[in-house]
Amino acid sequence: MNTWVKPLLILIAALLLLACDSSGTKQRELSDFVPENAFVTYKIKNFQSLKSDLENNGSASHYASTEAYKYFATQHPLFSKLHVSTPSLLSLTRRNDSVIDYTFATHHANLVGLDSLPNKKLETLTIGGRELQKITIEKAVAYTAIIDSIFVASSSQMELQQLHEGKSNTNASFKKAFAVKDGSDLSVVYQSPSISLREATQTRLASHMSLEISLLPNAVKATGVALVQDTVPQLLSVFAGQTPQQNEIGTV
Repeated sequence: MNTWVKPLLILIAALLLLACDSSGTKQRELSDFVPENAFVTYKIKNFQSLKSDLENNGSASHYASTEAYKYFATQHPLFSKLHVSTPSLLSLTRRNDSVIDYTFATHHANLVGLDSLPNKKLETLTIGGRELQKITIEKAVAYTAIIDSIFVASSSQMELQQLHEGKSNTNASFKKAFAVKDGSDLSVVYQSPSISLREATQTRLASHMSLEISLLPNAVKATGVALVQDTVPQLLSVFAGQTPQQNEIGTV
């Protein structure tokens, strides 16, 4: 065999192996950035449009005094500086009984007007060889990082580190509920939704519930499905094995 043939064959074999490794690498999806213990996840098609719709919604003023509104509007001012036009996910987790953390993930985001804020502090942290930004606005702390080309912001450093390590919500029931309303402008997936049947008593309704949210001029409309897919007793389990019946009450 000619002296140049053997090295050429080795080079071709090496290139083929590299090609196989590259094609076998799984690109992480946006859904891979939902924390393991998220109890609710919002799927947002266009964050800027959603903020505008909420501001123009006639019923929005009724929620200005609620804890949910205060959480995003005042307790975590980073959201007012986020400029996002690509699909995004907003997940909420419970750090303890009194603290709720958020994790926001999108393909591309800009923090508009952050440099002009007087009471802010920007720090670069390196943890486990991974770099992240710590942003302090007055007393509110947020952590941001670019993970596999995905922008992630969270009020929890631990949640951000776990997503860096590839730890996310892989629950089969969650994945199924997540895919139900794919493509909607706004939808939400709840884990273990409950319903109040009597005063001070909560009954678990299902494993997961997926709702498509429509913001109307003076109302909010939600339609969706609930999934029962584990052994924990759930209210919807009483309908298992039942034959669907048409409701004729409207014609009586």
